[in-house]
Amino acid sequence: MTITFEWALTLCVGIFLVGSIISVLTKFRVPTMLTTAVIFLIGFWTVFPQDLIQISGLKVIYDICFLVVLIHIGAMFEWEALKKDWKIAVVAITAVLVIALLVTPIGSILFGKDIAICSVPPLAGGGIAGIMMMDAANAKGATQAALLSMMIMTLQMFIGFLLTGMTLRKEAARRLKEGLSVAADDSTVSETQTKIRLIDKVPAKLKDTTFHFFTCCLLGSFAYFLGDYTSAVTDGIVNRSILAIVFGILANALGIIEKSPLEKSGSYPFLMMGLNIGIMDNLKAVTPQMVVDTLIPFAGVFLISSIGIWLLCPLIGKKLKFSPSFSRAIGLNCFLGYPFNHQITLESIKAVTKDPTEQKLLEKELLPPMILSGVVSVSVVSVLIAGVYVGLL
Repeated sequence: MTITFEWALTLCVGIFLVGSIISVLTKFRVPTMLTTAVIFLIGFWTVFPQDLIQISGLKVIYDICFLVVLIHIGAMFEWEALKKDWKIAVVAITAVLVIALLVTPIGSILFGKDIAICSVPPLAGGGIAGIMMMDAANAKGATQAALLSMMIMTLQMFIGFLLTGMTLRKEAARRLKEGLSVAADDSTVSETQTKIRLIDKVPAKLKDTTFHFFTCCLLGSFAYFLGDYTSAVTDGIVNRSILAIVFGILANALGIIEKSPLEKSGSYPFLMMGLNIGIMDNLKAVTPQMVVDTLIPFAGVFLISSIGIWLLCPLIGKKLKFSPSFSRAIGLNCFLGYPFNHQITLESIKAVTKDPTEQKLLEKELLPPMILSGVVSVSVVSVLIAGVYVGLL
C-alpha cells in the first residue's frame, strides 16, 4: 500500500480522533491511547505501510518536540511541593522491587531463568532497560528471551492503560467526593511565585506563542546537548528526558519561564497529539508471530507483576498516608511512562467531572505525582535494575 503525505497525516490524525471519540462515548473508560494503539497495531499487521507515521511527518514532530514538552512538564512542578514528594518515589521504587522479587523466582520456575531475568527490567520501565536486556540476551543466544523483552517494551502500555486508568478514576472520584479546596490549591504556590520574577519583567505583549515556544526549545536544546554526555557517563540513567524535566523545574523555580509555558503558547494540545501518535511507530516492529511465540510468558509475567503491585503497593502507601487507589496508580506507572501517563491522567479526571475548575484542581494534585513516579521507575530505577540483571544472564 502506497500513500502520500497528506493522506498519511489525515489517516493518523483520524485514528487518534476515533480513539478520542470512543473515549468520550465510553465516559473515558476506554482510553484514547488504547483504541489508537489497537488500530495502529492491526493496521501495521494488515494494510498500513510500515513507514506510515514517518510519511505523515508526525514522527518528526515527536522527535522535535519530545524534549520541549518535557520542559513544559517540568515547569508544572511546584518547587516547594516537589521537596515533599519523596513519598511518591518510595511507592514507585516499591513497585519495581515487587516486580523483581516476584517475577525472578516465580518466572524462573514457570518459564525458565533467561525469560524471567529478561522480563524484569522492561517490566520495571521499558525503554533503555529493555534494550539493555535485549542486547544481552541476543549476545547469549537467548533469542526467545530477547524477543520477550522487545514485546514487553512495546506492548506493556496496553496493560498500563487499563489498570492505571481504573485506579486513577477511582482516586479522582475519591478526592472529588472528599472535596477540593481552591484555597488549599492557592496556598501551595511557592514564595518565588509570589515575587516579581525575571519572566515577569518581560512585557506581556511580547510573551506570545513564539516567545513561550522558544523558551522551551532553548532549554530543551541544552538538555539534548548535555544529555548525550550525562547519559554516556551514567550508562543511560541521567538521560535527556530526566535533564529536560529537571531544567523545566529549575527554570520555573528561578523565574526564567512561566509555569506550563506551552499551554500559554497555545501549542500544547497539538504537540501532545503529535507525541502520542509518533510513539505508535514502535508498534510496527511487532508481528503476529512474535505475539504467538511469547504470549504465554508475556501474559504470565504481567499477571505476576500486576497482582504484586496491586496487593503490596497499598501496604507501603498506607504507611505514607496514601489511599490504596493512589498507591496502585503510582506503582502501575512503570507500565506506562511518559507521555502515556500524562494522557491517561487527564482522561481519568474527565471521566469523573466535567467542571473545568475541578479538572484543573485534580490535574494539579494527580499529574505531577504521576509524571514523577514515571521518571523514577522508567528513567532511573529500571536502568539500575537492568545493569544488575544483565550480569545475571
